Amino acid sequence: MKYLMLVFTLALVIPGVGTGNGQLAESPWPMFHHDAAHTGQSPYAGSDKGILAWSYQAGMSIWPSPSIASDGKILMASWDGILYSLLSQGTLSWSYATGTTIVSSFAIDSGSRACAGSWNGRIYILDLAGSLRWSYTTAGSINSSPAIGSDGRVYEGSDDNRIYSLISSGSLSWSYTAGDDFDSSPCITPGGNICVGSDDDRIYSFTAAGTLSWSYATGGDVYSSPASGPSGHIYFASTAGDNNSYALSPTGSFIWSYRAENPIYSSPALASTGLIGIGGTYDNAVYDLSMSGGFAWSYMTGGQIFSSPCFDSDEELYVGSYDRRVYSLASTGSLSWSYVTGDSVRSSPSIGSDGRVYIGSDDRRLYVFEGPPTPTPTTTPLPNYINLSVSPAPVSPGGLISLSYSCDFSTWDYQNKKFDVYLAAVRSPIVSDAPSTVADVLAGSEIYIFSPNMSGTYLYKGKVGQPTFSKVTIPPVPASGTLPLIAPPIPGFAGDWVFAIALFFTNDGPIRADLPVENSNLFKLL
Repeated sequence: MKYLMLVFTLALVIPGVGTGNGQLAESPWPMFHHDAAHTGQSPYAGSDKGILAWSYQAGMSIWPSPSIASDGKILMASWDGILYSLLSQGTLSWSYATGTTIVSSFAIDSGSRACAGSWNGRIYILDLAGSLRWSYTTAGSINSSPAIGSDGRVYEGSDDNRIYSLISSGSLSWSYTAGDDFDSSPCITPGGNICVGSDDDRIYSFTAAGTLSWSYATGGDVYSSPASGPSGHIYFASTAGDNNSYALSPTGSFIWSYRAENPIYSSPALASTGLIGIGGTYDNAVYDLSMSGGFAWSYMTGGQIFSSPCFDSDEELYVGSYDRRVYSLASTGSLSWSYVTGDSVRSSPSIGSDGRVYIGSDDRRLYVFEGPPTPTPTTTPLPNYINLSVSPAPVSPGGLISLSYSCDFSTWDYQNKKFDVYLAAVRSPIVSDAPSTVADVLAGSEIYIFSPNMSGTYLYKGKVGQPTFSKVTIPPVPASGTLPLIAPPIPGFAGDWVFAIALFFTNDGPIRADLPVENSNLFKLL
C-alpha cells in the first residue's frame, strides 16, 4: 500500500515556460525523431507485443514519421500531398491538401502550430484545427523535416541548396547556401547550434543567428539527419563512397567512425544508456553501436532499411524495413516481435505517452500498435483514522481558522514515515462531510491551496492539470494537532465551504482521481 489519502491534482501556470508561439511542444512526439536534438528517444515504454490497435488508410504511401500533439492528435503526411490530423482512436480530424508529394514530418510548437514541408517547395504552418497560418516558398522541393528552436524559429532544408531559418511569423531570418541539396533534417544541439547534413558530402553547424560555426567533409552525401547527445556530440551517417557512421565533437572535430558495407540513409537514435541505433540501409541490418563507436550487435532484416530507428524507455528499438515488416528489438538485439504490413516500411516510428507505436507503410496505411498493459490501480480503502474540525464557524474572509485533526495509526506501519501534508478549502464541493475522492474535491467551484508557510492561499478555477501542490513536510506525522490557517481572503465568496486534508507518502507514485480524501465538517464563510 502506497497511499493513505490524497486531496487533488492541480497545476500552477508558470509564465514563460512552454507558452505562446515558441519552442517545441511538450507532447509525446512533437517532431521527427522526437525532439529538437533528434535523439529518437522516448521517455515511455513502447508496444511489447505488436498487437494492432488500429490503422488508417491515406491516399498514397506514408513515408514521414507521425508526430503527436499535446492534445493526443496524430499528425502525418503522405505522397498524396495531404497533411492529416487523426484523433487518438484513428478517426480523421481534418486534412489539408498541398497538391504535391510530402515526405516531411510535422514539427509542432508550444503555440499549437504544426509545420511541414512539401515537394512544391513550400513550408506550411497550420494550427491544430487545420487552418493555414502562413507558408513560405523556397526554390526547390523539400525532403527535409523541420526543427523548431526555443525562440520559435523554424529551420528547414530545401533542394535549392539552402537551409532556411524563419521567425515564428513566417518571415525569413537567414538562409545559407551549400554546394548541393539539404535533404537532411536539422537538429538543434544542447548548445543551441543548428546541425544539418547536405548532399555536397558535408555536415554543417550554424549559430542561431546564422553564422557558420564549422563544417565537416565526409566521403558521401549526408542524407542522414544528425542527432546530438547531452554532451553536444554529433552523430550521423553518410552514403555511397563513404558508408560511415560518424561521431564529432561539438566543435566539429572527428571522434570516431564506423564503416558499414553499404550507404546509410537512416538517421541514428540515441539510447539513454549510451547506445546508438541506426539502420544499415542496403545492408538490410540494424546496428547498435556504443557511444565510443564500438560494435554492440546487429540484426538482419529481409530488406533495405530507410526507416530511422527509435528507442523506448526500456531501450527497446523499433524500426521498419523494405521486407514489409515493423520490428521491435530488445536491448540485446534479439527479436521481440515483428508485424507484416502490405508493402515496404520506410517511415520512422513514433511512440505515444500510452506506449503505442505509430509507423507508416507504402501500403498507404498508418499502423498503430498497442502499448504495454497498464497495471490495474488498487485504491486503499479509507479507514476512519483521521478526523477534522474547524473553528470558529462561521468565519470571515481573512479571519484566522484553527483546523484540528487527530490520526489513529495503530493499525498501520507508517508512524515514522515521511509524509507530505496537503490542505485545501473548497467552495461547494459534491460532498460536505464524508470520505470522498480527488475527483469529488475537484468538482468544487472555488478551490484554495494553502501556501507552504500556511499564511497565504492560491486560488484555482476551471480545469486543472498535472499535480502541483503547496505542501509542508512533517516527519513523522504527529498523531494529532492544530494548524492555524488564514481563511480565503477574497470578499464576496460567502457560502458553504469544506476543508480537505490528505497525507501522501513522499515520492510514492502518480496521483489518481479515484483516490480517497477526508473532508472536514461543513463551515460557513461570511
